[in-house]
Amino acid sequence: AGKAPERFRPKEVTLPERQQLCDKLPTEAKALARKFERFSDKTLDRSILPHPLLGYLTLREMGYFMIYHVKHHRAIVDKYAEN
Repeated sequence: AGKAPERFRPKEVTLPERQQLCDKLPTEAKALARKFERFSDKTLDRSILPHPLLGYLTLREMGYFMIYHVKHHRAIVDKYAEN
């Protein structure tokens, strides 16, 4: 697995902060989805963005990656919450 550059690594959070972040996640995800809906298919497929580990991705690929990435990290948080 890749390791994010230092500037992208999250700071440690307290348990109450973690809960607040988890509670905000659905609202933030919906807001991001609404922003993606503004783009045409042409724009989604032709606009290129840099990713520090994956290289260049189209805007559509970045959107799909963000969905995966959030689910991946949420699963990690849930795993540690069980312990």
